[in-house]
Amino acid sequence: MNPQQAIRALSALGISQSAIARDIGVSQPTINRAAKGGDIRFSTGQAILDMHSRSIASSDAEASPTLDTNLRQISLTGQSTVGAVNPSSSTELA
Repeated sequence: MNPQQAIRALSALGISQSAIARDIGVSQPTINRAAKGGDIRFSTGQAILDMHSRSIASSDAEASPTLDTNLRQISLTGQSTVGAVNPSSSTELA
């Protein structure tokens, strides 16, 4: 991945060029130039890639607790609650 692709991916996550610039300590025009494939410092490109990695890691971390909680419930109860039927609410047929 290059800085230009990382900026596109960050933008797809709803992160503005101004926010990227603020986070890595450069101006928004520098991010705009990088987004267009223009010349930027190596350190700026690396900072953009690092921000992208952090953003991906944090979005993965946000998704994981739900999965972890569901897996923990299954292991504690021995069954999934998805689609389970509550026997006390069932109506007996005569």
